[in-house]
Amino acid sequence: MEVLDRIHQVSLGGDRASSRGPTVSAYYLLGTDFGVFIDAGFPDEERTRPLLDYWRDTLGSPKTGWVFVTHRHCEHGGSPNIRQR
Repeated sequence: MEVLDRIHQVSLGGDRASSRGPTVSAYYLLGTDFGVFIDAGFPDEERTRPLLDYWRDTLGSPKTGWVFVTHRHCEHGGSPNIRQR
């Protein structure tokens, strides 16, 4: 969902070990020339899929220039799929 103008938030799957629901938010900032993924989710494609689907289906697969990670937790680095966009 668009939380501010051109800033989109997507909830991703939670921690497998505890079976919790969505606990992680990933973001996509839509710039004028390209976009940026921020804290792009878990390292596996399954739990990062909602972000890729949103990027493709809602935003139209805009050109992406960067993946930013704000801190060093495994649920923020994004899957290799994200980094290949």
